[in-house]
Amino acid sequence: MQTKSLKQTIYQDSDVHFEVEDLGVWAFLHCEVQHWSPSVFKRSIRVFAQFLNEAAQKGYEKIVTISPNPKFCKVFGGTFESAFTQNGITYEVIKWELK
Repeated sequence: MQTKSLKQTIYQDSDVHFEVEDLGVWAFLHCEVQHWSPSVFKRSIRVFAQFLNEAAQKGYEKIVTISPNPKFCKVFGGTFESAFTQNGITYEVIKWELK
């Protein structure tokens, strides 16, 4: 039996990959950066801003992600929700409120 993946790629190039996982009125954001540079940062900001607009239009109320690098998420406008430590690494749950 095959199950439908809830993850959908919203943007991918050789430097960065954004995926979103549909959780009803929430979405969980996955982001992997292969190569970081100022141009990748600018492109990522544009892609993410477009994603937030489209997510709000689709009825999402909140976007969340878990990151060991919360400064990166906060530069994208995310705010702190909570934190936890796993295997000696501290992660933060970052959110974007859309409504």
